[in-house]
This record gives sequence, C-alpha cells and structure tokens, in this order.
Amino acid sequence: MFSHASAALLHGCCVWQNPRETHVYQRYRASGHASADVRRHSWTLSPDDVADAAGLPVTTLERTVVDCARAMHPLEGLVIADSALAAGAERDALLDVLEAGAGHRGARRARLVIELADAGAQSAWETWTRYELLRAGLPRPSTQMPVETGRGLFHTDLGYEQWALGIEFDGQVKYRPDGVRPGHDPAQEYLREKARAEAIRRAGVTIEHVTAADKRDVRALLARLTSHLPPEVVRAARPDSRLPPT
Repeated sequence: MFSHASAALLHGCCVWQNPRETHVYQRYRASGHASADVRRHSWTLSPDDVADAAGLPVTTLERTVVDCARAMHPLEGLVIADSALAAGAERDALLDVLEAGAGHRGARRARLVIELADAGAQSAWETWTRYELLRAGLPRPSTQMPVETGRGLFHTDLGYEQWALGIEFDGQVKYRPDGVRPGHDPAQEYLREKARAEAIRRAGVTIEHVTAADKRDVRALLARLTSHLPPEVVRAARPDSRLPPT
C-alpha cells in the first residue's frame, strides 16, 4: 500500500516538495530488481493503519502523518501535519499512533512536529514562514489572526496580536489570470487586496509581507519581522536546535 509522502498526496495533503520516489509498504522483502524510483518500507501494519484514498490502498491519514514526521525533515513533516489537521485529523489521535510505535527511530522528532502542527496554515509557504520564526526561538505566532476593521473582520496568515503585527505570505498565483479559478480577475484581486490592507492598517495593525524570495535571506526576513516586536522579546529568543535549517 502507498505510504509516507505518496500517501500524503493521495490523502490531499500539501507537501513541501513532490517526492522523487513512490513510497510503499510491503509484506515481503524487496527483490534485487526493485525499481530505483520506488522506496519500499517493511513494517507490520494493523488493520487500523489501512485506508482507501482515490480508490487506492494507503496508510490512514494519521499513520501517514506520523510516518512522515518520523522520516522527513521537520519542515516537510510539519507541512503535511498542518494540512492533515486542517483536513480533520486530531492531534491526540496522531500522538496515539506515535505512542503505539514507541521506540522506533524518529519518535522524538515526530512528537515535536505534531506538537507544532497548526490547522490554520493554508499553504506550505505559510508553514515555512512559521517554521523560521519558531526555529529562531521566537514566540509561536497565531495562524489566521483576526483583525476587526471598519470594513469587517479580516484574517492575516500569521501574526502576533499582542504586538499588532500581521504577517502575510504573498504568492504570485492570485495575480495571474485564472490563477485561482476559471474567470479569476487579477485586477479585481489587486483592488480587493489593496482595500483590505488599508482597512487593516487603519485598525492599527502593521502588515509585513513575505514571499518565496525571502528564503534566500532568512536572516534579513527575521530582522524585518522582529523590528516590530519588543526588544526584550527579540533578545530573549534562542535558536531551537531541534529545528534544522531548511
């Protein structure tokens, strides 16, 4: 059956990058003629670990998240865990699956990923932005931070309500014709975003925008974001050694 990142895709989860291999669990030992683009895993699965997705046999969503969190870079595992929580997986259920396989490699990393997972992330890049803040040892930001404005209630991708800072990841797709859906008008999208940003500004919240280009200089990104935080909070931040560079 399909497993790990392959199962995550079949379950409809976001992934940080598409896997180069197809991951499967099998009950028999791989032969010497196994395909180079298939990664075979051997582990006795219980019936509770087995599900169906897109008409194909896969590990359950919970088992998939735990397997990915054990084996993958923490950012990659976190993207999948965030997506799974948004799809309805429960954190306690993930921890139960993890505990059932206690003693297996990667358990400590997986527990950290599950504890950091957040259903409010709506894209892999939003997860990346949050990951870099956490890796720097900064306070955990809120996802979908609410901002009450004169034009109604808006939400920013991330933010620190106590310091009136909203963080938005700007992708390019919504500014392309038909980028979001058929008939999508980027000009109208731009006007809506401009009006929304002005309403949030008038509500007293500063918005910092993040793009994929910021990945080239994370230090500069963090300096820009932390310039809006109290100096004592920034001074107290200590990099989290459990979260490696991306």
